[in-house]
Amino acid sequence: MRGFSLIELMIVIGIIAIINLVMVPSFTSLQRSAKQLSAKSSARQLMVGLEQYHFMHQVYPEGTNVPMATIAKLLIDEQIIQALPTNPYTGQVYGVQDSSGQIMYTKQSSGEYHIVGYGEDNDVIIFSFP
Repeated sequence: MRGFSLIELMIVIGIIAIINLVMVPSFTSLQRSAKQLSAKSSARQLMVGLEQYHFMHQVYPEGTNVPMATIAKLLIDEQIIQALPTNPYTGQVYGVQDSSGQIMYTKQSSGEYHIVGYGEDNDVIIFSFP
């Protein structure tokens, strides 16, 4: 007899389904970690730009809960950074009304600022600097 029996095909499909059940959560976790790492990298780029801005003007930009796009545009205008970073959660450059992955800037005092990064759906804080 040639070919596969129905039982053999069902066993192979079952094995593939079990492998998928094991691999999907781990793949999703890796994606989430990569997006968080990319968002942290964008925040660090912003922090370096803010330090250069402070060096030039002796003060950090004013603002409370200012989106990263607004601060980045200021740094672009000052020719400190070249372009807006890409938001790993949306796949687009950071915007003022990002639905996921927002990074917010707040000036604490003349010598301090605070940056908070949010994850998917802007519901969970994934990092806070400094």
